[in-house]
Amino acid sequence: MCINGSPTCALAFVDSYAEILGAPGDGWRQITTFMNEARIAVGIQACGVAQASLTAAQEYAAQRVQMRKPIREHPLVAEMLLDMETTVAGLRALWMESAVAYDLVRGLDLRLRGLSEVDPERPTLEARQRRLARYLRELTPLVKYFGAEEAIRVARTGMQVFGGYGVIKDYDVERFLRDSLILPIYEGTSQIQSLMATKDLLKAIVRNPRSLLVPGGHSPWLRSARFDGELGRRYRGALRSFGAAVSWLMIDLGRQLGPRRAAELMRGTGAELADADLAYVLLSAERLTQMLAYLHIGRLLAQQAQRWPERRPLAERFLRRTSDVCGLNARRITRGDRDALEAIQQWHTATA
Repeated sequence: MCINGSPTCALAFVDSYAEILGAPGDGWRQITTFMNEARIAVGIQACGVAQASLTAAQEYAAQRVQMRKPIREHPLVAEMLLDMETTVAGLRALWMESAVAYDLVRGLDLRLRGLSEVDPERPTLEARQRRLARYLRELTPLVKYFGAEEAIRVARTGMQVFGGYGVIKDYDVERFLRDSLILPIYEGTSQIQSLMATKDLLKAIVRNPRSLLVPGGHSPWLRSARFDGELGRRYRGALRSFGAAVSWLMIDLGRQLGPRRAAELMRGTGAELADADLAYVLLSAERLTQMLAYLHIGRLLAQQAQRWPERRPLAERFLRRTSDVCGLNARRITRGDRDALEAIQQWHTATA
């Protein structure tokens, strides 16, 4: 159905001999390394598809005339084009930040390999590498999740701008939409990215429960960002919505666990939580991940606007959307709707 230019097929290895790659026992580290690289690459691919859709839509909307004016001058179409442009700019900012962080981590790793264990520079470089590796881990599932989900939406909007021409193969926009459909699936589905981001969030909170007292306290990068005017108001409001949702989830989790288990968890003396304990938190994973992606992108675009004032309108547009997304997702989370969990219980009972 999609990426027909890629020779995707099944492979069968019958009576084959194996050759080990790398050192025995090192496989898991290797697979997580190349999967993380691939997830950033999928974010870049998503940006390419979204940019192609945007460019095609912009050119078509400038040339296509309806009611004696180009369709881009009709308010609804103009809003669609601005929305596409804002999304592509946000995705580009996120994947570039992730790629830079990845290059820095790899570069520091190579540099450390060349230093002796007693080199006086080593502690400083190791501390910087740990900080950047944590940053990269925080961004990687977000660039894959946001890129995959938003590229489909942008490609769908691009097709809509073309109207009837968008669904015929004379124009590339139908292929952009088809090809975008692979993005939330391979190299880890959107749901896997959400679970990764949410579990990392939980680990950060358990390590430092006091982080709940500060919106975005789990992330030094979100917590320390400061902006003036409209940018600052929108960013702080969105961050408060995210913080309120996370705090509500932790209070709800505490109620599910009971006082003793909750206290043991915070002290780090209890057993690890099972998925059943975290059922509602995990049910909220996509909403949390979407908020995190919007917050990081809003932060990056606002930082760009501080350096280049001409980018401020774009940053303000994105942060208005960030505020809306975070507010809506926080309301959905704090509503406590457990219909999906109840359905799982019914299915489990019916098959037991």
